[in-house]
Amino acid sequence: MRKSTRVRKYARYRADIKKMAKADQANSRLEKQEKTIAKQKENHVEEEKVISNKQQVQQLIAGYDQYTNPAPPPTPEVSKGEKTARMIGIIVLIAMGVLLGALAIAFVIKYYQ
Repeated sequence: MRKSTRVRKYARYRADIKKMAKADQANSRLEKQEKTIAKQKENHVEEEKVISNKQQVQQLIAGYDQYTNPAPPPTPEVSKGEKTARMIGIIVLIAMGVLLGALAIAFVIKYYQ
């Protein structure tokens, strides 16, 4: 019983989705027709812009270079306190590793004697 009601609900939703899709297609057709009518009314040719000034050309090239190869972000400044804290943390981790290694070796030697 439950399964059939689920199927009916799904079919109803699917029908609603189809109606919405048809409405969207109709709107897109109208928009396309309006665009073609607007294009037919204009019927004018755009002229190509020719840049004769060398400075403008150089600016365009520089802008393109900046677009293709953006400058790297600035590196954040780290204070001396942060640097020393980082170094102390690294030294503590190394010391803990050495101590754990020494303890492991000591237990292995003690176990096999």
